[in-house]
Amino acid sequence: DVVITKAEYDMSSVEFENAEYTYDRNGKMLNVQGKLPDGVSVSYYVDGLPTNELINSGVYEITAVFTGDSHNYEPIEDKKATLTIKKATHNMEGIKLEETSFVYDGHEHEIKLKNEMLLPNGVEAIYKNNKHIDAGTYEIELSINENNYQAEIVETELVIKKAEAIITNKMESNN
Repeated sequence: DVVITKAEYDMSSVEFENAEYTYDRNGKMLNVQGKLPDGVSVSYYVDGLPTNELINSGVYEITAVFTGDSHNYEPIEDKKATLTIKKATHNMEGIKLEETSFVYDGHEHEIKLKNEMLLPNGVEAIYKNNKHIDAGTYEIELSINENNYQAEIVETELVIKKAEAIITNKMESNN
C-alpha cells in the first residue's frame, strides 16, 4: 500500500501585522505581506463579515483566511491582526461664537456657534453650563462630539449684565 499524505503550504514568508492610523475620512486596510504560495488566495473578515476596508475610528480585529488546494494540502491556519483607527483632532480655529454678553431682560440667554457650517459633516457642538437668566458671569464649555474626532474644548464666558433701573416720577396735579 502506498499512502500519500497531504502536503503543507510554506507560509513562513507570509506576515499579517497590526497597524495604526488616524481618522482622515479615507478607508484603511491591512494586507498580508510576503509572497503567497502558488494556488493560495486570501480573504479578509471583520466580525465575520467579508471586508478589510474600514473608515471610522475604532479598534478592529481582522482575520486573514487563506484558501488553497484542499485535496492535496492541509488547511492553512488563519492569521489575525489589529487595525486601530485613532480619532482625529478637529481644529476649532476659525469657529466663532455669537454674542457672549447680554443685558438682563428676564429671558434665558445662551452662547451659540456663529459658523457651525465650519464643523465637519456629522460633528455636533455640545455646550456645558450654557443657559442662564440672571445677571452674572458664567463659565461655558464648548466641545464637539462625533465618533471620529476627539473632543476639543473651548472655554468662554457668558455675561449677563444688570439692567439699568428706570425710575419715573409721576406727579399728580390737584386741579
